[in-house]
Amino acid sequence: FISFTGSNEVGTLVQQAAAKNAVKCVLELGGKSPQIVFDDVDVERAVPIIVRAIVQNAGQTCTAGSRLLVQRSIYDSFVAKVAASFAKVRVGTPEMDFDCGPVMNPAQHQRVQRYIDQARAQGHVVTLALTGVADPFILQLQISALDFSTFVGRIGVGRISQGTIKPGMQVTVMEGPDGKSVNGRINQVLKFQGIDRVQVTEAGPSDIVLVNGIADLGMGVTLTDPLNPRPLPMLKIDEPTLTMNFCVNTSPLAGREGKYVTSRQIWDRLQKELQSNVALRVRETDEDGIFEVSGRGELHLTILLENMRREGYELAVSKPRVVYKDIDGERCEPIELVTCDIEENHQGGVMQALGERKGDLVNMEPDGRGRVRLEYRIPARGLIGFSNEFLNLTRGSGLISNIFDSYEAHKGDIGGRKNGVLISMDDGEIFTYALGKLDDRGRMFVKAGDPVYEGMIVGIHNRDNDLVVNATRTKQLTNFRVSGKEDAIKVTPPIDLSLEYGVEFIEDDELVEITPKSIRLRKRHLKEHERKRASREA
Repeated sequence: FISFTGSNEVGTLVQQAAAKNAVKCVLELGGKSPQIVFDDVDVERAVPIIVRAIVQNAGQTCTAGSRLLVQRSIYDSFVAKVAASFAKVRVGTPEMDFDCGPVMNPAQHQRVQRYIDQARAQGHVVTLALTGVADPFILQLQISALDFSTFVGRIGVGRISQGTIKPGMQVTVMEGPDGKSVNGRINQVLKFQGIDRVQVTEAGPSDIVLVNGIADLGMGVTLTDPLNPRPLPMLKIDEPTLTMNFCVNTSPLAGREGKYVTSRQIWDRLQKELQSNVALRVRETDEDGIFEVSGRGELHLTILLENMRREGYELAVSKPRVVYKDIDGERCEPIELVTCDIEENHQGGVMQALGERKGDLVNMEPDGRGRVRLEYRIPARGLIGFSNEFLNLTRGSGLISNIFDSYEAHKGDIGGRKNGVLISMDDGEIFTYALGKLDDRGRMFVKAGDPVYEGMIVGIHNRDNDLVVNATRTKQLTNFRVSGKEDAIKVTPPIDLSLEYGVEFIEDDELVEITPKSIRLRKRHLKEHERKRASREA
């Protein structure tokens, strides 16, 4: 995006010297359609050199999508000089098109056409077609992010493509060229200053601004001039691929650490999140106190949970599930495009793990310096619980990213967790004596002094079955004495249970209990006989 301003002699010389390099940079950076703004430019001296630079640097690469944004006060003299300048260039195809749209009146259009006809009569040809010559003062602001304030309501964040915006300005909010439109009035215009937001009286092209005062602001809408609306195409937002159940915490330890624990408070917080989190979906279920929350991925949902936890909310969440779709009568699941950047000596383990999760290798590129990039197409459910495994396989040196690709037919079953869990059989407090007796059964999630309750998961079993254990057992004290020194109790340090690890670890019959101070794992049914009955019914 190039802007030429100023009419003094020094400014014109600078414009002339910069024209060649500026246009060349735009084309080299991939801009096949440079946008060039002329504002109070010295037409007689600057335009011929600028036009010549455009043609010489662009050649056949500059297409009809190029735009010249011209100020009204210099429009007549500008188009006349541009036509004359192009008539002197003998390259390309015999076509020169000025499509000035609503900016031109009939008299201006006739003058421009006359210049074009004269150039054609002389046999001169050019390569650059100027189409869509627009008025730079017509506002185009597309909303690319949303925020919310209890004071001013919904806030739209976006970059101004052209025009200016001011507080109190009347605008039209349009959902693309063919969508609905509503009129509104801007309340405040703010800009970023570091991490702060400051109010401004005016903002212009290329400024990133925050606007409020319009209730119908949505992702991708365009704020434009009501008298001459020019909407931009709507932005495409990826649909949710994973869903989780957010439940009221019903464990025996509920309410001890959290400030907001009721279903109404959780529901209100989720509704507030919808004001700014455009990829989130929330709906109520048939069961009281359980809400179904859908998001773009595991990270998307765990960020919301972590924010709620820090704000004082207490709740329980289920294992993430994939959002399926029926396409032409066939059950389809979301497919993700995964990119892994790893060291070459970790390549075998990562490829084996992704293969077990139904991943298909699309591309592999070694960089020649000891690292390799792998690209896979893998079902979204195959990525649940993979991030921790990936870190272990790459010793923390790997990089991984994923993006939604498409919906495809169901890929078949994917293996889940290989180990069972250790379940507490009683309420109470963890003792070191009990941990010492359970040390050979598996790794623990708890340490001495932690509170436990019946049905709470206290560790990972070494085998593939669940085991109910007594984690609150203490050493019996008697009057009998023994000679010699008793063996000291040696306990393996527990696994540090994080929110991400917990969400990835649990199975369908388990929940993660989230409080501001603790993260615990539990069975959905706390009583052992209830778990047995549920397994028989399943």
